[in-house]
Amino acid sequence: MGIAALAAPVLLSLVVPLRAVGPLAAWLLTSGRWLIAVAVAASALSRGLAVSGRVRNAGLRLGVRAAARLDAIPLRAFALGLFVGAFLTMLALIPGYRWAGDGILGDEPKYLRILESLYYDLDTDVGSGTREPPTVIGALRNLAWVGRTAAQATAGVLEDDPVPPDHVWRAGHLTVAGRKGGLYHLQSPGLPVLLLPAFVIQRALWPEVTAPALPLATLAALWALGLTQGVLLAAEVSRSRLAGLVAGLATAFSAPVFLSGYHFYPEAAALALVPWLVRVAIGHRRGMRNALAAGLAIGVLPWLHVKFSLLALVLLVILVRRAETWRVIVAIAAPLAALGALLAVYHHRITGLLAPDALYRRYGPEIYSGPADFLSPDTFRGALITLVGAVDGLFVMAPVSIAGALAGVWLFRRDRPRAVVLVAMAAAIAIASAVHGGGAPGPPGRLMVPVACVFGAALAAGLVEMRGWPHFRWTVFILAVAGLSITVTLHGDWRRSVSPYRRMFASPDVDFSRLLPGMTGQSREARRRPDIARGVALLAIVGFWVWRCGRANPALENGEWTLAARAAALRNTHLAFWATIAVGTLVLTALGP
Repeated sequence: MGIAALAAPVLLSLVVPLRAVGPLAAWLLTSGRWLIAVAVAASALSRGLAVSGRVRNAGLRLGVRAAARLDAIPLRAFALGLFVGAFLTMLALIPGYRWAGDGILGDEPKYLRILESLYYDLDTDVGSGTREPPTVIGALRNLAWVGRTAAQATAGVLEDDPVPPDHVWRAGHLTVAGRKGGLYHLQSPGLPVLLLPAFVIQRALWPEVTAPALPLATLAALWALGLTQGVLLAAEVSRSRLAGLVAGLATAFSAPVFLSGYHFYPEAAALALVPWLVRVAIGHRRGMRNALAAGLAIGVLPWLHVKFSLLALVLLVILVRRAETWRVIVAIAAPLAALGALLAVYHHRITGLLAPDALYRRYGPEIYSGPADFLSPDTFRGALITLVGAVDGLFVMAPVSIAGALAGVWLFRRDRPRAVVLVAMAAAIAIASAVHGGGAPGPPGRLMVPVACVFGAALAAGLVEMRGWPHFRWTVFILAVAGLSITVTLHGDWRRSVSPYRRMFASPDVDFSRLLPGMTGQSREARRRPDIARGVALLAIVGFWVWRCGRANPALENGEWTLAARAAALRNTHLAFWATIAVGTLVLTALGP
């Protein structure tokens, strides 16, 4: 019976046209057909193991022994080994064209132009045109100039220095003309500042290398740090290093997180900061030193991108509420206030506004016109696209995050305070990313990358808490393998990120991107209603499974599974899962263009 349940995808293909099947089912029916054979064989093997108590007990002992050995490793050695292994792995897997400086598209060149401007004259004015190799005397002169400019900008905040009414702010694509001269990209300077030391070292040691090789290696180090902190977070939430390692690796190698490891976007830096900040927020990192570091890290987030300001605010509120003394509050607030004031002065110097979104406001309402955009219907549509969009949907590009959402129900029941913190983090990024309209060009799912660790932490807790649900682990396995196939598909070709579902299947007629929000050729106004309908339909399917996995299981007998109960649960879950995909996709087809 278990074999028949796992073969349900094959039976489904006999009654549902291939073009009407969801992305995951279609992958299983085309280029992923081998996974069905593996699943059937594994089902038969697991059933045989269930019959043999001796073999089953040996497998349990092996798992317990592996978990015990992981737990016996000192924390620092465990973290260092993870970081070194992840760093070397990323260095080995970065495509060759990236090392050669090719395929740097989208907003990446703008971040690199800001980096070069910092290298030559320590400012973010990309229109200065200075290309003289820096010297020690020149660097000291630039430092003195930065000091004078900072003092003048600080004093200018209190002065009445109106902007001429005829000033033209827009000076090109995503570029603003400063009120005192200069050209400034809308992209924030935080990431270029972090990459500046590597760029300086490369120009000093290998001036003939024009590709940003050492900055790329810095991105790899940031990704490795994010993976390490994500595994530690998942292990602390689940109280199991083995579960944390499995969930952390599945999250780190999903397409959004992995591709961000070698793309010049601010999410690459936020990926390294946010998991550690979440560990502080849920109480696993205490003390004055960590409080100071947390305040500094929170202050860095708005420097990386203005959309992280909401996340920084949420983190600040959580940490202040959990602070035990006023000294801790001051330790958090002091570096945060200093960095926030410096950012406000920086924006005022360029735009005459103290708001963190000043550059976007000056550029024009086509992209962003102010906080009122959060009340627009497009914000709701953008939030849906951020989660289930064809280009940037986290659940679509990283299917394993769906398993994290399913397990979040169990985490909420067991540890509500921590679950609330994790949900607040994800919501802060989702709301801020919604103003982007979702579907931002670039590595798929990148808008939600900084909080991917939240789903990984919930997934690890689910792997531990839902031991009596074998079909949950099957679901995690299938979603993780499907997500890895997406990663492999997109790994060698950045341009596929605009619609990977067009090319990742064997059948050229299968293009599921048109069944997902945000991929039609209509105007934003024309897309709004169908995108919202498709997004709500997809989230309703996920919501159904959250509800299904959160229910008590009546098949448990005296706290233990019988063989018949296991087979029945496996059968019912698979049949319901594939039926949900079939019905849900038919609904999406009806709502599609």
